[in-house]
Amino acid sequence: MKRRARPAKTKAILSGRDHEMLESIGFARYLATTQVARLHFEGRKRIAQRRLRAALDLGLVRARLQGDALHKDTVFALSEKGSRLLIDRGVDDALARAARIPEARALPHSLLIRDVLVAFLHAERVHQLELVDFLLEGDLARTDGFAAAHVVPDGLAVLRVDGREVRVALEVDLGHEPLRTLRDKLTRYEAPFTTSLVTDLVFVVTGDRRGLARLIEELGLTGRVLVFRADALPDLIARYTRTPTAPTRRAVRRASPVQPLTITNGSLDEPVGFRGPRRVLERIEARAPSSSPPRVTRRTPSNDVEVREP
Repeated sequence: MKRRARPAKTKAILSGRDHEMLESIGFARYLATTQVARLHFEGRKRIAQRRLRAALDLGLVRARLQGDALHKDTVFALSEKGSRLLIDRGVDDALARAARIPEARALPHSLLIRDVLVAFLHAERVHQLELVDFLLEGDLARTDGFAAAHVVPDGLAVLRVDGREVRVALEVDLGHEPLRTLRDKLTRYEAPFTTSLVTDLVFVVTGDRRGLARLIEELGLTGRVLVFRADALPDLIARYTRTPTAPTRRAVRRASPVQPLTITNGSLDEPVGFRGPRRVLERIEARAPSSSPPRVTRRTPSNDVEVREP
């Protein structure tokens, strides 16, 4: 079920934070209200709802309800107009993608991997870990390494932990796949492990998957394949938290700037330019949490939208 925009009675004004919100939605392709609230509004869902409603009324985003479950979050994606607005303002195409929101039956799986993405982005923002890049399944499906192994993770978090790069492949499991399917999937990860395309494989599960734990032990993958419950994502983040003696993120950048991984010619080799969440992260961090600098209103090329910037 889709939500329709209401005709705007007055011309809406977008703040710099609204602009960042649109970039995050574009990068993730779509996000739910609570996810937007955690990234950009200190978890205040009511404020996120108001700003998303304003963007919807302006035609900058599209919205979908999660079927008949009205108590669940609405899901938002950029519209073509929203994409053009960001591109007109110089935003990279990777952060300005208009996307189709999946049907309601496919949303629980898609939103759970985005919960993991938001958890990593939030941990980076508070300097708990260093997130170099985060790629979703649509990007990873085009890489030679995963294509050759006939397995594509739901997400890949590229981290720098104590000076070394760690690639965490993420699989979301809602309990629908039988163990024989999981066994086949684990077997196919042998090649990505061997080529160092993947350092760790993490399953994020929503129920009791003791059978998966036994299967991991049976295949001799204990330590390389980890299982975390969806309601215990802080435990997942804690595994990759930097130690107190590790250099700070800013010190690492000054000493040896991180070159994040991107897809180049179908492989995850040395990148040419950054197409991951770094811009989102830097813009979030650049905001002063306790001060509101003077704003200047500037009209953008898109009709009926004004943007306030610091």
